[in-house]
Amino acid sequence: MVLNELNSAGVPAYGQEENSGGLVTAMPPTPTQGPGISWVIRVPEPAAADAKRIIEGLPVDAKQEPGVWHFGPNKRTKRGIQILAAIFLIVLFASLIDDVLRWLSALR
Repeated sequence: MVLNELNSAGVPAYGQEENSGGLVTAMPPTPTQGPGISWVIRVPEPAAADAKRIIEGLPVDAKQEPGVWHFGPNKRTKRGIQILAAIFLIVLFASLIDDVLRWLSALR
């Protein structure tokens, strides 16, 4: 949407997708959503003011650095995934402690 609006207004722009692992690719035809994925629109410095004016009129979030968990339709979805991830990590850590304790008790 943003890239199309900028291009139709004659503002030179390039879209790319970045993930938290450092991979940067050209904007795919259907961008993916998920933790750690963000989309970046690059605009040359002389056209930055025009691009900001156009983007302000669009229904998008134009943060400079959105962060790893900046995705999804609403905050409730993000919070749910964070809670599920925390539960998973707690269970994994408890399992690891249990395995270590069993291993230590077998050594006696």
